[in-house]
Amino acid sequence: MMNQTIRRWGMALIAILGLATSVPALAQYHVTAGRATSAPAPSYGDSRRFVLGGNFSFWRNEDAKTTSIAVSPGLMYLLNEDLGFGANLSLQNQSQQGASTTYFLLRPFARYYFAHTNPLHFYLEGGLGVSSGGGTTGFEIGVRPGMSLELSRLIHLNMYWGFLGYRNKFAFSGGEGTSSSGFGLSFSPANLLLGIEFHF
Repeated sequence: MMNQTIRRWGMALIAILGLATSVPALAQYHVTAGRATSAPAPSYGDSRRFVLGGNFSFWRNEDAKTTSIAVSPGLMYLLNEDLGFGANLSLQNQSQQGASTTYFLLRPFARYYFAHTNPLHFYLEGGLGVSSGGGTTGFEIGVRPGMSLELSRLIHLNMYWGFLGYRNKFAFSGGEGTSSSGFGLSFSPANLLLGIEFHF
């Protein structure tokens, strides 16, 4: 009789100790699981509000004896993961047999990301560009499709594919296979333009 009582109390004590040690562990698991499920996944726009980028080109045409140098920095502000506003400022110098002409460009734009498939982010960029140089002022209005390749959280490789829109005496058009005046669509892998972007 005494042995059965001791055995029952021993089993009850073991059960109580097991329950006392398992409840805190279950509570901690519940809190951790709740945080994991409730925390939002990081998006493309998180902690990446400002985007600084641009490209550089140098070209020497031996047949025409011309040299062209272009620098095109840009700044964009991301309102959220899909929409951003910014502007590009370009400076291009063309020289031929001692004569030199400098062209300026200002292009405000809006960029809309319509697909995010990490590390690729696809977008459309539309805006108005104004160029000046050589005694001529021109403008363009149009849309450029593009893609951003996320090399890291800070550095992105940016790519443009052509142009859809209208131009009138616009100085910056040679890289896309289009003329300085006219309208239409130019979309070809051969017209791919590359640049680097830094996301802060």
